[in-house]
Amino acid sequence: MKVLMIQTRNQTTARRSQLPLPRVLGQTPRPQTTEREYHGQLIRDIFEQGGFPLAAFGSYIKGHLTFVCVPSRISTRTSDHDNATAYYCSGTSWAIIWIYFPNLRHTAAILLHREGDGDDRKLEVINDLLRLQEHRGHPMLLGYVKTKISVGFTFDMLDDMNSETLELEQEIGFPTWDWILDREVQGKDNINDDHDQAVSRFNVLSGKLTNIRFRLRTFEQQIKFISRCNAKYAATLFDSDVRGKQECSQLQDMMDVIWDYTHVHLFDADTLAQRLANQMQSIFQLTNQRDSRANLAIADFNNELAWQAHGANSSMRTIAFVSLLFLPGTFVASFFDTPMFNWVPSEGKVLVAEPFWIYWTVSGLLTLILCAGWAQYLQSKRKWDRRHRWAASERFKDRIRRRRTNTSSENGSAGDVPNGNAVLPMSNGAMDPTILKAHGGKGLKEEMADVEIGFGVLNSIDHISIDD
Repeated sequence: MKVLMIQTRNQTTARRSQLPLPRVLGQTPRPQTTEREYHGQLIRDIFEQGGFPLAAFGSYIKGHLTFVCVPSRISTRTSDHDNATAYYCSGTSWAIIWIYFPNLRHTAAILLHREGDGDDRKLEVINDLLRLQEHRGHPMLLGYVKTKISVGFTFDMLDDMNSETLELEQEIGFPTWDWILDREVQGKDNINDDHDQAVSRFNVLSGKLTNIRFRLRTFEQQIKFISRCNAKYAATLFDSDVRGKQECSQLQDMMDVIWDYTHVHLFDADTLAQRLANQMQSIFQLTNQRDSRANLAIADFNNELAWQAHGANSSMRTIAFVSLLFLPGTFVASFFDTPMFNWVPSEGKVLVAEPFWIYWTVSGLLTLILCAGWAQYLQSKRKWDRRHRWAASERFKDRIRRRRTNTSSENGSAGDVPNGNAVLPMSNGAMDPTILKAHGGKGLKEEMADVEIGFGVLNSIDHISIDD
């Protein structure tokens, strides 16, 4: 077995170097475009000369979870024209592409890993290959290693997510159930009022959990793929090849174990999804309860303001009524005080007696007339308000009656589809596609769209280093 390890760089995951790269004085730096073209051509030459499928590199660049077996073909690398079969399994940060030559029982492989988060996977692959080097003649050894490492990494992600969810539940303050210790964890006396951060964290955890569930379901299919390839290889072995058949049996046993573990963790992920949904529902209910209490407090405050305003209005009405009583007298006094009246008495005469009774007579009469007019205005205003409310009530009742009539008519003609002035009855209440299309709608065929799935074109590689 020979494995070529290629490291790629991504700006978001690459380790930042504190010191700039050394450059020889007087040497012109290579343009970025030329650097990318050089790396792309290098990758293309490696894959083409080695007979590896170039689609595997495209799948790795895009971060797709794929597992593919390229049909057997005639290899041109050896003189005896071995029937070689190519495989590749790719993930988000690393991928393995290998070709197996059955006559030579030799495997040629390429390990692609991204700088940063893919370096750990590289070390795990090396350790597993050294530990299982006695089985290096099996064609699905690399597939087993890839599946085991990827599934284990996903299991660790799910375990960490369970811990993060428990910490977030305790941070919010709700009483929770500890799934590890099988006991209730008491909540806080005062639940945290600021739920914005909690909702943001729950949103992140929900997205992470969705990705984990997708990976686990994909690994189920990948395990089936490895098992099928293992069964095909076992069928090609002779009965005398006891070791080869034993290796196939051991590999199938390990894949069955991984399958069972994957199912258990998938159940755990489904339960965690329900757990997150319950916590989000609890937060929303708590928020609604607090909003309701706040609305009740605001309503009580507004009611108090209304009563205070009612008292102020009563006081203002009292002041207005008292002012109304004195208004005619003040008007008459001011009127008689104008210069047009000559109230200067002659010598030995008093002019108070006659004007005084005139003042009270005019003032009293005007006061009575004003009070009667005000009372008549208030009475007419009440009558107008009663008539307006009665008319509004009648209009509301009429709308209710019309709505009930329309509802009854619609229920009586349920399952009919209008077509101009005619009504076409339907047996099951559904709309006929031909009628829908006659009315300008789209038919079923017009609703369908073709979906094309293919590999993308490799644009560039920022950095690549090849280890011997």
